[in-house]
Amino acid sequence: MSRSDDTPTGADAEADGHATRQSAGGAGGDDTLVKVRGLKKYYGGDEFLSGKPVKAVDGVDLDIQRGETLGLVGESGCGKTTLGRTILGLEDATDGDVHSDGQNVAELSGAELREWQRDAQMVFQDPDSSLNDRMTVGEIIREPLDAHGWPHLAVRVEGATDATVNGSGVGRAGPDEQADVTVHVDTAGEATGSPSVKPDAPLTADDLRVDVSEAGGTVSVSIQVQKSKQAMRRDRVFHLIEQVGLREEHYYRYPHQFSGGQRQRIGIARALALNPEFMVLDEPVSALDVSVQARIINLLEDLQEELGLTYLFIAHDLSVVRHIADRVAVMYLGNVVELAETEALYDDPQHPYTISLLSAIPGSIAGTDRDRVTLRGTPPSPRDPPQGCPFVTRCPAKVRPPEFESLPEETWDALDELHTVLRERAQADSGVTERVKRAIGLSVNVEDIDETYEDLFGDVTLDSEARTAVEDAVDFAREGEDAEAAAVLREAFGSVCNREHPEAHVLEGGRTSRCVRHDAEYDDPDDVIDRRLGRRTD
Repeated sequence: MSRSDDTPTGADAEADGHATRQSAGGAGGDDTLVKVRGLKKYYGGDEFLSGKPVKAVDGVDLDIQRGETLGLVGESGCGKTTLGRTILGLEDATDGDVHSDGQNVAELSGAELREWQRDAQMVFQDPDSSLNDRMTVGEIIREPLDAHGWPHLAVRVEGATDATVNGSGVGRAGPDEQADVTVHVDTAGEATGSPSVKPDAPLTADDLRVDVSEAGGTVSVSIQVQKSKQAMRRDRVFHLIEQVGLREEHYYRYPHQFSGGQRQRIGIARALALNPEFMVLDEPVSALDVSVQARIINLLEDLQEELGLTYLFIAHDLSVVRHIADRVAVMYLGNVVELAETEALYDDPQHPYTISLLSAIPGSIAGTDRDRVTLRGTPPSPRDPPQGCPFVTRCPAKVRPPEFESLPEETWDALDELHTVLRERAQADSGVTERVKRAIGLSVNVEDIDETYEDLFGDVTLDSEARTAVEDAVDFAREGEDAEAAAVLREAFGSVCNREHPEAHVLEGGRTSRCVRHDAEYDDPDDVIDRRLGRRTD
């Protein structure tokens, strides 16, 4: 692949290479490298944390196809990085499975986990904090080689299927394993010619001494490696430095002597040291200037084509993701709410959260003329996510009860805002004084709740039934019973969205979206949002 370093990463970055990759196999094939099922990662849950764990990843299903780039996007704090780290085994999974090549990575430990982490590496977001300033570039890149005892040379013997292989640092290559060294043996059990060495191996045939013997019909191949491991590791590091676009003299320098883009290249070289097949890229360009971002993205794409890598690309910049990803998974509050091929997702988003995200991109990269869909407030605490759909507290397409469907949009804004306030008050840590007041039945923060009620509903239209429900909730809040107050609003104005966690609906093209509005009895999210935006008066 040949590109200039100034390839755009914004709305115009519709490169032909991206379309080729997407149609060639990543998205639609059945060659799954990583299969995630029901993956959960919770933190805490003891007495000091109110008995409730932080649900950073809350039941994710995901397939990553061999050779593709899967983009993972969402607001800060939605669980993107935790998901990537849990897949790699850097975090212990609370529940669920991560399967790769027939093994459940989530259950691995010890040597088996180390083997998986050798084949699956991570590039971290901040190159400044992920590199040790007391180590030279050469030492940083060589560190994983030292830690894993690299190299361990895989030897294939052609001409003798039952041959044994012995020698320091060598072993028989498995049937599906790429051989570093191939020894050719004839029917008499003798070597024919020099052994062949794969092009990117850290040695040549001249560095090997091969002895072949035959006894009782069994061929034994003994290999002596004349080149030291230290020399091979040094050569490997120099090769990696060149591969990521740095120069040989950089081997001896320290990270603080490099620019941000160069430091990220060092991090990429370190991740490539052990020849991984799968890489988690955790916002690898977010800390870099736009011009440098383009160069790093181009480097990652070139390396993927050259080495056959598979990427999980985590980012919050949707324009960068559109340029590099074959498919995109949208994450919210620990859940993957939509998953689709890149162009399908950007051209026609199906989940309300995806619609709102794309509407916020400057320059109309989403390719629609939809007005900005502004979400209220911030995501709920992962310690106490909403019942039902995780997006229900902010969803612009939420299903509403029929008896209140005709209420003006301004009224629904006020109701949703009050519900959010009450939920946040209920979740807030209480001081000793407030706990004592509640225990003896005294009111807590009455002035605050009265002021909130006046601000939200002073100029809002409410029918008698709706007003009764709101006033009942406010009365509970005046007594400090915020959880009960929120429950009153949820019972009166809630719907299926508040009660049921939506299943993943499989839509046209194999895309998935977790929204109850994909059921036949409801209008599509897109139509509902457009209709509600049109009814607004602000």
